[in-house]
Amino acid sequence: MADCKNCLHYEVCADVMKKDLFIKEKMLRIANQICKCFLDKSKVIELPCKVGDVVYKVSFVHKNITPLTVEGFLCNLSSWRVHCTHLIPSWVGNQKEHIYIAFSSFGKRVFLTHEEAEQALKEVKDVK
Repeated sequence: MADCKNCLHYEVCADVMKKDLFIKEKMLRIANQICKCFLDKSKVIELPCKVGDVVYKVSFVHKNITPLTVEGFLCNLSSWRVHCTHLIPSWVGNQKEHIYIAFSSFGKRVFLTHEEAEQALKEVKDVK
């Protein structure tokens, strides 16, 4: 059942209405009938980045950082993945390599800034 407390916009609506508690309570009872902006929180996925962003993949084996451009997002039955690409120079011209990264890799092997990636690589070098 649609309920204002389950709406993504609930906090904003509550802030707007907090001056008059009576109005807020009344809105909570009738919002299902009049709110055209209802968006169920349980159906919203928070993405780790956006299309066009550059993310940084750390290879702890090769001890390097590869910048990747986010091209999109994919979902299969078991997980969400970020679709990234990067250019590989070759004798026939630059080739685009496609890489699919699990959301769970962010903060472990893939980072939103180069500085975070360098720090992760440095920490691994310091441990060994």
